[in-house]
Amino acid sequence: MRAAERIRPLPSSVIYRPEVAMFFMMVAVAAVMVMLSGVASAQAPKTPPGKEAPPETKPAKQRPSPTQRPTKRKSKEEDEKLKPRPVILKTKDGIEVRSFYFPSDKGKEAIPVLIVHEWRGQASPYLQLVLALREAGCAVLVPDYRGHGGSMVYVDRRGREQKFDVARMGKRDVGNIIAMDLEKAKGFLKEENDAGNLNLNALVIIGIREGCILGTTWAARDWSFPSIGAMKQGQDVKGIVMVSPDKQIKGVPIDPALKDPNILRLPILIIGGSTNPEAKETRRIAKRIEGVKTRVGGGTAPGFKLEMIDTSLTGPALVNEASEVIPTIVDFIKDEVRISDNENPWIQRN
Repeated sequence: MRAAERIRPLPSSVIYRPEVAMFFMMVAVAAVMVMLSGVASAQAPKTPPGKEAPPETKPAKQRPSPTQRPTKRKSKEEDEKLKPRPVILKTKDGIEVRSFYFPSDKGKEAIPVLIVHEWRGQASPYLQLVLALREAGCAVLVPDYRGHGGSMVYVDRRGREQKFDVARMGKRDVGNIIAMDLEKAKGFLKEENDAGNLNLNALVIIGIREGCILGTTWAARDWSFPSIGAMKQGQDVKGIVMVSPDKQIKGVPIDPALKDPNILRLPILIIGGSTNPEAKETRRIAKRIEGVKTRVGGGTAPGFKLEMIDTSLTGPALVNEASEVIPTIVDFIKDEVRISDNENPWIQRN
């Protein structure tokens, strides 16, 4: 058992029940709608009791013109498009990966963020982080990769429904999460890119604990795909955030990805608790990255930041209970990942 879990246990009914995650998402959206409704009501002009409004202030009772109606329909469609929603991503090997998507209203200026949760974790604990990123204009996708959260079921070769046993999942399963689940997540973001809803060329990966290994290894894989002529097919990750990074998962280490020069050129933020179980590994990874960046940068480490917080919290507890973590992540993305005609420009994919 991890130190953070002994100190501040989170109820399993909150962390490991997907229906709770959806409930909180619905509550958050409803709260915003109620707030906006109350502001609109408060700003509406009032007429003193017993007096009629002057004739010139009365709204004219007339049917909307035909030219007005499409505008209203478009507004409603836009509202629907911006609502957070669950999405099911079907991988090449037939696994249905349940995910949660929080769109942005920034269109092609929106930075997409892919959050990769820890092993034996799921998407639900990261609602606070997701809402903060969305408030900053990001479009956020959080998948429950296979064997976790709402992605526990698969169909075997005989057509029978089976359930993943996380305890028996191994190196091959980790490889499938990277090559299948996270790649499919990018495929979804690619569709959103081509619809003009985000800029895939400015993708940011946030990994938590073992999710750092999965996310960083996938990022190195994505950078291995060169463009074909005018068609861009990879090299989309432009920033990486690691929270309480682990050394390996099921025999898959993080070090090979950290040797990739493409990864080391990216802006990288590392956050850890100074007394949590991953503190030593966090500092080792940070020292390695900072050393390479310093040599390349001529004495400085541009785009690198290490934030060690005086706490034993780790993983989702560190994200949610250490007040400086979420603002640090948001500020890092805003400062280090930029979109312009010359820097990470929007590109049509299909």
